Amino acid sequence: MKECIIPLREKNMGIRCSQRDPEESPSMLPPSQAFPAAPRTGAPAFSLVELLTVVALLVVLLSFSGPAIRAIAGAGSVRKAISDVADTCELARTYAMTRHTYVRVALAQLPAGGRFATPVTVVVVISPAEGSLASDTAADMGNRERWHLVTRPLILENLCVYDDLQAGMPDTSNDALPSGTDIGSFTRDIPSLGAVTFSSILQFSPSGEAGVLKNEPSRYIRIGFDEPSGSDNTAARRGRNPFILRLSGINGSLTVLRKEDM
Repeated sequence: MKECIIPLREKNMGIRCSQRDPEESPSMLPPSQAFPAAPRTGAPAFSLVELLTVVALLVVLLSFSGPAIRAIAGAGSVRKAISDVADTCELARTYAMTRHTYVRVALAQLPAGGRFATPVTVVVVISPAEGSLASDTAADMGNRERWHLVTRPLILENLCVYDDLQAGMPDTSNDALPSGTDIGSFTRDIPSLGAVTFSSILQFSPSGEAGVLKNEPSRYIRIGFDEPSGSDNTAARRGRNPFILRLSGINGSLTVLRKEDM
């Protein structure tokens, strides 16, 4: 051990310091010498056969899980469609009662094409500017000034209306259908879609009653939705996630019937 004395100017004192040889303390050694690297142990690599086996197993698992994933995704879109259509009908009824006016919910179906890779159902809610049915011709309902939009159009992708969808409990065979309306069809320009013709219509009166006929409420109104198997609603239904919205024409209550009810 070597020692040195560092003199101080103001006091006759000194600070004793020590100098150590690098060999006396590992902490004074360079990092590469003080902490030598652990010896490497060679890890065995995967062979090409093993890698190909893993890839093959993944492909098989994905092939089995693909339909299940699509079914879950489809069910999610159907749940959203149910909520959207139900909210639209409730909004139409509430608007008619609070404004003491008539409101019509109209549906149109468009084939696949353009910006949509699958068929779509378009739903619009319109109400007369004057609050009565004095002007309800096709030209009137197609005029934005005479019949204004209550809310933005609702677009349901990969869903079509099927009148043959029925439930056994409760029995919906005698329910009215929007396609059986006596209200004339009309055409309106829908943003991003162009001119769309609506021929399935239901109407809410100022009292909140609903019907598919102009001057008569319906006991129940049935609207059935399902995914089409082709490019339009003329194709067979897929039958994976069908549902029926059943609307009471008297009190406006909505019931959702699912596949297990049909």
